[in-house]
Amino acid sequence: MTIVEGHEYGESITDPEPGSGWYNFAYGEIGDICAWTDIQNEKFRKKSYTMQPMWSNANGGACVQTY
Repeated sequence: MTIVEGHEYGESITDPEPGSGWYNFAYGEIGDICAWTDIQNEKFRKKSYTMQPMWSNANGGACVQTY
């Protein structure tokens, strides 16, 4: 659940109205480019949640877990 919901949440922030935000015509939105790659468990307080990375132009164009 955290992978898919985190993926969609990230995309809704960077592309709130489809066609108005960040979009790559070859790969899609920021979550689509990194979907199901480099999945990691991220600690949040006393628990861990499985998350996928998101695309980052600021990081030289790569899938990143944090920025």
